[in-house]
Amino acid sequence: MINQPQHKVLFDQLTKLSLILSALCHDVGHTGRTNIFEINNFSEKAIRYHDKNVLEQYHAATALKLLLKERMNFLKNIDFRQFREKFIQNIIFTDKQEHFNLLKFFEANNEKDIKIITGMIIHTSDFAGASAKWPISKQWSLRVNQEFQAQFEEEGRLGLPQQPFMKDLQKISVLSKSEIGFYKFFVRPLYVSLSKFMDHQLQDRIDNIDETIIEWDSLASLENQQQ
Repeated sequence: MINQPQHKVLFDQLTKLSLILSALCHDVGHTGRTNIFEINNFSEKAIRYHDKNVLEQYHAATALKLLLKERMNFLKNIDFRQFREKFIQNIIFTDKQEHFNLLKFFEANNEKDIKIITGMIIHTSDFAGASAKWPISKQWSLRVNQEFQAQFEEEGRLGLPQQPFMKDLQKISVLSKSEIGFYKFFVRPLYVSLSKFMDHQLQDRIDNIDETIIEWDSLASLENQQQ
């Protein structure tokens, strides 16, 4: 996309670099827990970042510390202040709490605001596993939901509020319903919107998403028949 003739003018070299590196680094040091867990647990990260984009700010800060190490610093000859601003903003946009506002702003201003455009790209790319073909997307779903189950159990042990959508995910009927809703109302609209901006170059990914929705629905139906 960033090399398409009609979009080249939007993406200068610094914007491209910040986009690529933020995509690579957006989950550096991930705890396997969500922001709401960090906030409810009054974790050191939540306190440091005042409950705002907690893990995303942590990922960005951790990555920048690594990139500034002398033996790793290949950014010496660029405008680091401007790079840092773009890099952090991109990673902030991977916070799921930013999802609906980002999608709304992108659809209203997708030819004008490069910050929103790059945010949309990185946010959508964060669901690359979900847009893969069914055998791969299923594995990503199972792994993510294992983390959710572990968080639900830990919240119970710690006396923290437990997230309802993380309950009973070991049951195929519950997991399938959760995944279908996630794909239909969260992932698919992202890919449809970005694909329109890219002259429908993401249609194969949208087709994968539709296939995955069908497969989860089939698993749910099979589970119901066996009960």
